[in-house]
Amino acid sequence: MSAVRISSLAAAFALLALAAAAQTPTAPDQPRLMTGMEPGGAVQPVMDQSIFAHLLFNELEGRFGGSNPEFRWEGQGWIGTDYDKLWIKSEGTLQGGALDDGQQQFLYSRAISTYFDLQGGLRSDVDSRPTRNWAAFGNSGSGALLL
Repeated sequence: MSAVRISSLAAAFALLALAAAAQTPTAPDQPRLMTGMEPGGAVQPVMDQSIFAHLLFNELEGRFGGSNPEFRWEGQGWIGTDYDKLWIKSEGTLQGGALDDGQQQFLYSRAISTYFDLQGGLRSDVDSRPTRNWAAFGNSGSGALLL
């Protein structure tokens, strides 16, 4: 993977996050109390399908201008609703303009309880050896898992 591909992936993810933020509805000037007993007797639907995005880097550092320039990152982000998300998890080292070592994961996540998600997708390991691709499955959450 070249630096151009990595920067293209980062730019695409940033555009998705901006598009999700642009779809967030603005609050009305006067808040209206919704009791579910409005004329017509229809109960108002729950508005829980908004699209959100989150991006977090644990490590984002570089060393340039020397005999051995290097850039290192480790981070993850997601875009989706409360129930369904697309996760991107990435870490790697860029040395001399080439991807030297890294791991990328593209996962679909589905909420299975209040605090737990079930995840599945693809993982790619880049080493000094040939690139290896894997299927990845797991769970994400905290607390006691009670099904």
